[in-house]
Amino acid sequence: MENTITKKMILLLFVMTIMITAGLRAQSSRGISGNVTNGEGITMPGVTILEKGTTNGTVTDVDGNYSFTVSQNAVTLVFSFVGMETKEVTIGNLSKINVSLDGDTADLEEVVVVGYGEQRKATLTGAIASTDEKMLKKAPVTSLSNSLSGLLPGLTTLNRSGEPGQNNAQIFIRGRSTTGNTSPLIVIDGVPDETGAWQRINQNDIEQVSILKDASASIYGARAANGVILITTKRGAVGKPVFSYTFNQGVTQPTRLPEMANSWEFADYVNQYRTTIQNLPALYSDQEIQTMRDGTDPLNYPNTDWVGTIFKDFTPQSMHNLNVRGGTEKARYSMSGSYIDENSIVKNGAHDSNAFTLRTNVDVDITDNFRFGLDLNGEMDNRERPVLGGFGTEGSPLIPAFYPNGLPASLPGDAGENPVINLAGEGGYYSDNIFRTFVKPSFNLNIPQVEGLSLDGYVSYRQEYTESKRWRDTWLVYNYDAENDVFLEKQGGQVSQPDLQEVFNKQKDYLMHFKIKYSKAFGDHLVETFAAFEQAEGEFRTMTAYRRGFISSSIEELFAGSGENMVADGTRRQWGRQNVFGRINYNYKEKYLFETNLRYDGSYAFPQSGRWGFFPGFSAGWRISEEEFLKSSPNIDNLKLRVSYGQMGNDQINPFQFMSMYNLNPIGTHFGGGTQAVLLPGVAPNEAITWEVSENANIGLDATLWRGALDLSVDFFKQRRSNILTARSTEVPIYTGLVLPDENIGIIENQGFEVILTHGNNVSPSNGFSYTLSGNMGYAKNTIVDISEPQDMPDYQKAEGTMIGTQLLYESIGIFRTQEEVDSNPIMANTQVGDLQYRDVNEDGTINAADRVRQNRGVIPEITFGFNTTFAYKRFSLFANFAGQTRAWTYFHKHARTTQNSLRELLLNRYTPGSMDSKYPILPQEDGAGEGEVSGMPSTFWLQNASFLRLKTLQVDYSVPEELLSKFKLSSLMLFVNGSNLFTLSDIKWFDPEGTPEASSHAGFSYSTGNFYPQTRVFNIGLNVTF
Repeated sequence: MENTITKKMILLLFVMTIMITAGLRAQSSRGISGNVTNGEGITMPGVTILEKGTTNGTVTDVDGNYSFTVSQNAVTLVFSFVGMETKEVTIGNLSKINVSLDGDTADLEEVVVVGYGEQRKATLTGAIASTDEKMLKKAPVTSLSNSLSGLLPGLTTLNRSGEPGQNNAQIFIRGRSTTGNTSPLIVIDGVPDETGAWQRINQNDIEQVSILKDASASIYGARAANGVILITTKRGAVGKPVFSYTFNQGVTQPTRLPEMANSWEFADYVNQYRTTIQNLPALYSDQEIQTMRDGTDPLNYPNTDWVGTIFKDFTPQSMHNLNVRGGTEKARYSMSGSYIDENSIVKNGAHDSNAFTLRTNVDVDITDNFRFGLDLNGEMDNRERPVLGGFGTEGSPLIPAFYPNGLPASLPGDAGENPVINLAGEGGYYSDNIFRTFVKPSFNLNIPQVEGLSLDGYVSYRQEYTESKRWRDTWLVYNYDAENDVFLEKQGGQVSQPDLQEVFNKQKDYLMHFKIKYSKAFGDHLVETFAAFEQAEGEFRTMTAYRRGFISSSIEELFAGSGENMVADGTRRQWGRQNVFGRINYNYKEKYLFETNLRYDGSYAFPQSGRWGFFPGFSAGWRISEEEFLKSSPNIDNLKLRVSYGQMGNDQINPFQFMSMYNLNPIGTHFGGGTQAVLLPGVAPNEAITWEVSENANIGLDATLWRGALDLSVDFFKQRRSNILTARSTEVPIYTGLVLPDENIGIIENQGFEVILTHGNNVSPSNGFSYTLSGNMGYAKNTIVDISEPQDMPDYQKAEGTMIGTQLLYESIGIFRTQEEVDSNPIMANTQVGDLQYRDVNEDGTINAADRVRQNRGVIPEITFGFNTTFAYKRFSLFANFAGQTRAWTYFHKHARTTQNSLRELLLNRYTPGSMDSKYPILPQEDGAGEGEVSGMPSTFWLQNASFLRLKTLQVDYSVPEELLSKFKLSSLMLFVNGSNLFTLSDIKWFDPEGTPEASSHAGFSYSTGNFYPQTRVFNIGLNVTF
């Protein structure tokens, strides 16, 4: 009932706002026209003219002329063009306005969102990177994190999966600096995101995204150690109501799918393995193998392409956004609704996701000194996926997906799996229905008695309700009995009868924020400061119910299951934080710049004696270009040196570790005639547990040259993360049975640099030809300084001195080609000709676990880079964004069994008796740590370079002439075609190099089998229309 009411309220609010704003459009308007030239008097086509504070606007034609209508109360026109200075002109009573634009240095006047405020780019002292809606919305992707790829130095985005609703990127700021939680803090319009809702914000609703990478993040104290991402959404503006609708219709396809062996190649491998390894007779005759080649008997000798049978060539996705913004000097409003629909890349697949979001805000000036604001947001997110999610690409090509009569076949095994029907939902499904609501009233009060003094504050309340369902059912498959020519029915399933588990989660949190601000200029001295208080609390509750023994699969509800062995369970947890913080900014003549951030945080996660932490941050800047010896230089617009140092905390840990923990086992123990719950002791408490602290030092240089033609920013940084929580489990023998608590004993250092270089040029104003080129790169290398590990371990196996996430691997030095080589070298037990040869690291004459070497290679890239360019000609524009990474590795372990298919490249290039140049050794039969197979042991042979360069986004757009649009009473119309992940260059050819690198593990060893939902390539057409 509660969810139904929420949906109705969201719909009613949307309809009412549309009706009100539609009525407001009836207000009168007037026409404005004119001509735009450059400083040399040459007319400029393609100049954008906007009614300030709205999206109502037009562009100049080939002769530099423009004409459009503005609201009767319009005050200012804004003229902008790439490489030229943006100019604002007061309209007054004019109906004809001619403008001349000069070269651009206005980038210095750009306002950048920082923690709890805004600053001009020219006076920033921190390492802050930002981008805006114009860049983000060019990527036809459904998650905001993937829109950021390649755009900002120091930001790593890794798209590990293409699954609908689960295709969010993994985010790192300046690499990885801890063994614990590495997620940055996400703040939306001043409120930390506790639910992950930021991923579904439509790009058209965003004003700016800023990344705080150094001491500038210290204003967020206890949660800022991994960096901070600030998302600012659009608000209402003065002017008539302007409606904007953006539509994207795309099709997606996998970026890269594995090429598996065909049936006769697989049969040849099976025969060779049986005769040379197992000493068994061949399974298939030459005549049978030829029959497979000829395809003359698909019933008995098929050639099943499981990849082609499972995956579609294309599947649709669509995105819609409708927004309206406007208002008067006293009241401004904004409302936006977005819808996303994603479909499975699997044929008849059960993967599906759709989401609807509604964002509204209003700002009202109650008096000249008091403003009230209200934000209301809602979201409904529905996702579904199959219970059996394996893609089955390793299915034997000698088993059909469907027999010629249409009956589904069964792969070997008791479960009777067939990925074609299982991925379509046969066997059950998972579903998640998520409902989110958010409200934030706010105020701003100027104190007229004291110039520059003001108060502001807000209270936010958010609620998320999730209904999760897991339904498992049986299915029917068939085996063919060739001797009797009959199809034998077989029941497949993980269960013998249907079962159902439902989980109901409810999460809520609130935040109170109050701030006093003061800003005052004293001649050449400017002081800006604030002091603030915040308190946040939250609660998470879950209830789980389970029943099995459903007599029918027609009713997928709990009441229809058996009452025997049913389960009901639940949990509840709470959290809270209090914060006192402030900032002081000072500058002298905008030449010497100083900033101090101070924050005192209290967190629920720590004991009362150590609950509060103090986190300061300091930064300074020197605008060298404002010195007299450079101020008159015609080539240097801005030259600024920045330095910063700050401390930040991290309380993203398992809380309450300072308390004695007990686990309540509801199953319990039998006493007499019933079952009694029992308490089991948990981890021993650590009363000294305290903050993980990150110390950050940064030095940077910003330069703008030749009136904005070249823009450069370089940063060098060093971080030291101490008090990292880890247990001393590796130092204590297993036989002791001790379970030790986490302790603040880890230390990790991370250092590197970032650079971004941008060039723009207005080549030919007469025909509107201009371009911008921008490239960025970030390098971050972490080193473990101190961590718990056995002290008797040899240095080459220790984690200390290497990066986070490294693994112990045997070092492969070749393949044994002769028995003489096997006999004359140190070997592992059971080594034979054709196996991998490993280096005897400790030189003891044998190969064993002591010869494993910790490889200083990880799955998170040390180097990321991006390059983007825009070319504009008259009303056409082209945008391209390339993104990539290097110094990252993925361990792919692929077996080659006699009952399952393998990669074609592996089978065709495997070792066979007498081979002196095969690319691969004897192929392992098992996953993971090899299970005793010499060539399957974790080794450097199977470690692959995950570097890549990808064309992340490509867009071509066209703006329809205003004179044509005026006939339809439209303000603007842009048509575009774009794409995402259009091509990729990488050494990894089997799977997408960005795919999940650690999906499986065995005996503490992590690896990838490539069995992840493939990343997707998008081809998209769309339009944006304003009216």
